[in-house]
Amino acid sequence: MLWRPTAPLDSEGQKQLLAEVAAVGQKGLAINSPNQKHQLQRYQGGATVSALQVACILYVGVQLLLPGQNAGIDFAREYELAKGMAGGGSGS
Repeated sequence: MLWRPTAPLDSEGQKQLLAEVAAVGQKGLAINSPNQKHQLQRYQGGATVSALQVACILYVGVQLLLPGQNAGIDFAREYELAKGMAGGGSGS
């Protein structure tokens, strides 16, 4: 399923979502298990997402707010591809 926010987040909303996913991530994320679910109040009005989705949201949030910073997981290639698909980068 393709996830899209219900409305674009402003800078403050991005920071709040990043803080929420960082707190979830501190408890540990089993990104290879589709069964581990997390409730994110600040994402899509309270969506339930997988641990892998939390990690992806964390990575994107870090790159948007602190470009180039280590997010603890390397999704750089996937992030660049997604930006290219969305028209926000080279995608190569």
